[in-house]
Amino acid sequence: WIPNPQQTGVLEIEVTQEMVDTWLAVLDETGLVLQGKKLIPFWRGTPGTQGVNLRRVFTEPREIDPFLWFQGTAAAPYLEKGTITDFATPEMWGRINNTFGRRNFFTMAFWFN
Repeated sequence: WIPNPQQTGVLEIEVTQEMVDTWLAVLDETGLVLQGKKLIPFWRGTPGTQGVNLRRVFTEPREIDPFLWFQGTAAAPYLEKGTITDFATPEMWGRINNTFGRRNFFTMAFWFN
């Protein structure tokens, strides 16, 4: 359920069409990341050329060692060349911040879901 811009909710928080459109873009991008169609950027290597396939992290689990993930060897089995998620771009975060405000995004995400 996503609030409609024409509705007046119990919380009396104004919902604009821009908020609905941005939220749908966030959901679409999240879906692509979870499906492995877009990759999460990884700090090692040439930026924008490879990333972590989050779907494979869940479907091909291994022991999780945060130090090895940070160092890079634990992420190596999940690294792929492909399209990096738009969440890694300043444009996407700018859109989210401009639409929801820096402090309101997670509040709105909780409410919308």
